[in-house]
Amino acid sequence: MKNVLQGVLISVLSVLVIFGILETVVRLSGYKSFPYVVFQMRGTRMEPRPLFNPDTAVGIKLDSGTYKIYYEDGTYWQATNNKFGWRITSNDTSLYLESCLHHIDIFGCSFSYGTGLADSQTYPFLLQHRMPDYRINNYAVPGHGMAQNFVKLTEQISIDSGAVIVYAYIAGHDFKTNHANRKKMYPSKNYLKGYYYLYLTESLEVVRTRYDYEPWPLVQYSALFNFLEDKYLAFLDNDKSRHQASKKAVVYLNELCQKKHAKFIFTVLDREEVSADMLLFCKQNKIACADISVDISTPKYNLMPYDDHPNFAANKLFAEKLYAYLVQNNYVTKYSVAKDK
Repeated sequence: MKNVLQGVLISVLSVLVIFGILETVVRLSGYKSFPYVVFQMRGTRMEPRPLFNPDTAVGIKLDSGTYKIYYEDGTYWQATNNKFGWRITSNDTSLYLESCLHHIDIFGCSFSYGTGLADSQTYPFLLQHRMPDYRINNYAVPGHGMAQNFVKLTEQISIDSGAVIVYAYIAGHDFKTNHANRKKMYPSKNYLKGYYYLYLTESLEVVRTRYDYEPWPLVQYSALFNFLEDKYLAFLDNDKSRHQASKKAVVYLNELCQKKHAKFIFTVLDREEVSADMLLFCKQNKIACADISVDISTPKYNLMPYDDHPNFAANKLFAEKLYAYLVQNNYVTKYSVAKDK
């Protein structure tokens, strides 16, 4: 019996030593435990209520009103959504009543919504100021990827036929519902109760699932456990079908726009390999496309230490590049200076 206990003790000590060595190696390589605090900083508190509402069609939708979203240190950013639930692109509310104006509709995610920025710092707002004789609609919603925008676009094109439709893509749009992204969103799970995740199949079927992720034990404390879980989730997410579905969706949306006499433009905002591949695909298939990206990983263009979203400098470049593309390709009339309404 004594020998058995000694053997068990030696085994336990050996495991602990090996674990300690591996934990040290992983941490020295730069890996950390699951960073709850970092992701909580994106919005620990919202006033006067949460910015989002559950929606069975697209998972989450925006509510109307003005909101303050606080970071952990007490600083905040403020966003205003119009009565339709879309972020404002002008302080002139009459723009939304002027049906005679030509429309430019922008679809995307938090990059286009302007997470972390004041209303006037988002590129749709800057574009609206530059182009007063057009109505810029910012239909972007934080957290929305290809599937959600596919649903919204197919509906909006039928309503707003003849408009210029801009799809603003980032690499994460294919994988908004994958395991790694669900882990990333876990600290905000209280906001996600009742919400749906959406993804597209290669047959362009929209699949809706509930938020259902639970992290491995100890990932909050152990870099090794966090590393192992990330590798396991990457293995589960090694599915090329989502990216292929995005390509098929873009082809479908482009054809639908043509039928509805709308003009479809595919743009990319980041410089990831997946985004470059989508841009090349559009060029090869003669789909109007524009690279308006900046290097978001550069501190000059992101909101760190608060957030890794594009900052005001990045949004100014987005607006300048998109405006230049629209003018050069005769989508809009050139303005030498912005006019005040």
